[in-house]
Amino acid sequence: MNGPTVLTSPPMLTALLTVLSGTIVFIMGQVVVEFLIKPYLEVRKAVADICYVLHYWAPEICNPQSAGTDADEKEAVARLRNVAAAYYSKTVQLPCYWIFRMFRRVPSRMNALEAYRCLNYLSAAMRQSTKDYQCIHDRYERAHRILGIAMLTDRTS
Repeated sequence: MNGPTVLTSPPMLTALLTVLSGTIVFIMGQVVVEFLIKPYLEVRKAVADICYVLHYWAPEICNPQSAGTDADEKEAVARLRNVAAAYYSKTVQLPCYWIFRMFRRVPSRMNALEAYRCLNYLSAAMRQSTKDYQCIHDRYERAHRILGIAMLTDRTS
């Protein structure tokens, strides 16, 4: 019996190679999802959280005559610091950052750090008794611009 065995016969070998290559493709796809796509989506979610906080707490952040209470201001400060730290930590842990940067899906590392600093400045400025509202507004706009968040304006286009 020098003929092909059951495992080396052409139909079995084809089936074995098909299963093996399918398994390899599946594993590679899962690696890409877990190590590239999910971390990127976490960064985008952090930007969405920043967008929400900046727009929801805009009166407390930018308005000198805000009608908010001290509790509102403390909550706004805490939320702003929280989302800023979450955003920066997620950009630092994003693997293959250069790939996302090459396709302009994330800001540069320096701009990510600058956005974090702007948000921290805003939270610190809210706790000060005398506030430089022009500087606060400039940092507010800069954070929006770096993160690609649309500014809410009173004007209609």
